[in-house]
Amino acid sequence: MTVIFWVIASTMTILVLGLLLWPLLKRSAASATGEEEKTLSIFRQQFAELGQDRANGVLTEERCPLTRRW
Repeated sequence: MTVIFWVIASTMTILVLGLLLWPLLKRSAASATGEEEKTLSIFRQQFAELGQDRANGVLTEERCPLTRRW
């Protein structure tokens, strides 16, 4: 009788935890993708600005990070 109680109690606990944690796990994955997109758009914008400065002659060969070899 006690074993049946613990099996039912454990099953219900696992189900409730699953229902509570599912939206939290789902939301964090979506927000991480959104953050990556924001970061990538900032890097793309900075890269475009560097290219424009290079084209306008503001940056020289020595000062341009686009031509550096790492």
